Amino acid sequence: MVKNLTIAASALLVLCLGLASAFFLPPSASAGKICPGNSCHTSTTSPQSTSSTTTAATTTTAATTTTATTTTTATTTTTATSPTSTTPSSSSSHSVPSTIPADCSVDVTQQLLSWIASVPNNAVFSFGQNACYRIEGTLEFSGRTGLTFEGNGSTFRSFNAPADQRAIWRVVGSTGITFHNMTIDGSYASGGTFNASLQHAHAIDLRGTNATVANVNMSDVAGDCVYFGLGYDGATRSSGSVHDSNCVRTGRNAVSVTAGDNIVVQHVTTGSIGFTAFDVEPNMLPGFGSKGVTFDSNTIGSYYLYAYAIVSNAPISNQTFSNNTVTGRGLRIGVVNPSSTTLRPQGVTITGNSSNTSQWSPAMEFHNVDTLAVTGNTVPIGGGALATVDGSCYVDVSGNTIPGGTQQDTVSNTPTTC
Repeated sequence: MVKNLTIAASALLVLCLGLASAFFLPPSASAGKICPGNSCHTSTTSPQSTSSTTTAATTTTAATTTTATTTTTATTTTTATSPTSTTPSSSSSHSVPSTIPADCSVDVTQQLLSWIASVPNNAVFSFGQNACYRIEGTLEFSGRTGLTFEGNGSTFRSFNAPADQRAIWRVVGSTGITFHNMTIDGSYASGGTFNASLQHAHAIDLRGTNATVANVNMSDVAGDCVYFGLGYDGATRSSGSVHDSNCVRTGRNAVSVTAGDNIVVQHVTTGSIGFTAFDVEPNMLPGFGSKGVTFDSNTIGSYYLYAYAIVSNAPISNQTFSNNTVTGRGLRIGVVNPSSTTLRPQGVTITGNSSNTSQWSPAMEFHNVDTLAVTGNTVPIGGGALATVDGSCYVDVSGNTIPGGTQQDTVSNTPTTC
């Protein structure tokens, strides 16, 4: 029964999502580590990308009805791209115009976009103290550099029913973007429940963008709180950080990485997550993949499928899940590879995590991983093994505290060479 549940859960993750710095441990032949054919050696073959099959959750095309535009005259609109004015040498501060209503009485999407487009790069956008801005479109801009959105405690809120692809913020092909001290409140009334038809309605949607999300409270969105995705050029991955923030009542994930490198998610509190709390899941398309992503010291409340998942639809390496705490729910982790045994995550570290609630066995499943370390975790389980390890090389599952469990791992299908 447990095995069937595990397989079904892995399949469900892929079917429903299709999407959302670590270190390599040196190969060792010491006890507790798997070395294929008693000969630990480093593979010289890098995983190759799969064919460009479009999956159900491909998100590279935004809905035209919600793509952000800015009004420049009473009758003309234009995309909010980088202005032509000269970039200042250092950041300058710009206060939100007093003509923009700040009480959530009317939709101010277009007015805010016009303001954003009028300000040069390397600038601080300062919103009203504890103000409320109603957003019924998408605050989307592209090709910008060095912009800080200082919320000053303001809320960006949608009241209309959510629509797939209608993010509240979307940033495309930009660098040095910061969201700070704000609340983003969607209108999804079924937080904690996944809805495939609305799963791309994110709070902050990053496409080929470097950004920092700090001290931001996000809630009631049908998609993810933060999505790190591929740029519209089909090549540029997103990067950056999410820290000291909250994410509750989502329809899909807290943080998703489909095309992202060098990302740190730290001190984030999540709860009522509709699918997976933290998910690294590239789309099966060119350009997608992930390298150097760390989820550290986060607090995870209720979620549906996994606290942490990797779905290796594309090359993935250097992934860390460390020092996270799960409360009121068992800790469940999955590194699954349903489509190919040649796409093998390289360098996955699971360490220092804990839960205060028992999880059925196995709490963790790992498939086709090269260089896996699962150490120093405290995970109550209802008997059996903490982890199942299948088709993996250079594995160390040891030193974990497993109240109620009987063994660290069960191993199958170890390759003769790696």
